[in-house]
Amino acid sequence: VASNGDIAWRSRRLFVSAALAEQPLAFEEIDDGLFTVWFGPIALARFDARRWRWTEVLMWHRDGLRAPSAG
Repeated sequence: VASNGDIAWRSRRLFVSAALAEQPLAFEEIDDGLFTVWFGPIALARFDARRWRWTEVLMWHRDGLRAPSAG
């Protein structure tokens, strides 16, 4: 992740977060064009590469991944 929070991915610029500057991320494809973005053992978010949009923020729990509840 660059100092401004961007990464170059699939020949395009994608803003992730300036808080992750100089840190490595991993993109794991979980479905056609849908990726879980990992920072070490922590799942940060899902990214839809077909629409070039973040789809949901994830939280890591002992019992697995789930989207945070509203409210």
